[in-house]
Amino acid sequence: MALSRPLLAVAAGASLAFAAWAYATYPTVGQLTYQLGSRAESYLYGLHKERVVVDGVPMALYRSAGQGEAILMLHGFSADKDVWARFARHFSATHQVVIPDVAGHGETGFQTDWSYSRLRRLIA
Repeated sequence: MALSRPLLAVAAGASLAFAAWAYATYPTVGQLTYQLGSRAESYLYGLHKERVVVDGVPMALYRSAGQGEAILMLHGFSADKDVWARFARHFSATHQVVIPDVAGHGETGFQTDWSYSRLRRLIA
């Protein structure tokens, strides 16, 4: 019985340390996994990432190397450009597919001095 108490204390300490580590790193590991998966997926589907400046706003986007007509794919509120990659794969070889992160989403930032009318012009 004397041996089991120290062993129990070590097991409890190890469990507590693991729980603290998992709590601290889970968001980082999840974000890293998502980013690596998204990059691999977009590469496989013929999309490459670019940074462009539109009306003074730096934007991140995916663009395909297709030579046909252009297709602009816009994501909805609280999404980012990665939601369109699987759909864009059907068009990326035959069309110019452009998938931007709109302001305040994904890799395109947002500044408080930007007006909504300015942001609306970015999409138009």
